[in-house]
Amino acid sequence: GFGAPPPPPPPHLAGAARGSSAGASMPSMGPPALVPCTGGEARDRELEQLRRELRKANEKSSFFRSQVITLQQQVASSSAPLMGASAAAMQAAELARLRQELAEERVERAALAAQLQQHSMA
Repeated sequence: GFGAPPPPPPPHLAGAARGSSAGASMPSMGPPALVPCTGGEARDRELEQLRRELRKANEKSSFFRSQVITLQQQVASSSAPLMGASAAAMQAAELARLRQELAEERVERAALAAQLQQHSMA
């Protein structure tokens, strides 16, 4: 052998490749006048966009969740008396900021999920 096989593409590239292959299965589009866009096609595109946004929101949410857990573990494992009061306050402020960001991402994800549900039922 000549070493390890190349690593798989990063998820964002793999997603782009899947999206382009799905596009390849559609009939080739001529001038807009010859191939009018139906309401179904517009709806499908909107659903796909909402799904992508929901996936991004889920990825962000899990990233922030892991950050909060990591910081909680750091705070729990280090005893506050050993660390300077300002460092403890900075960690607490960072933890509060990340919790706020996580809460905002969860609200955004819930809104996107509701929007997606609404469109898929329409």
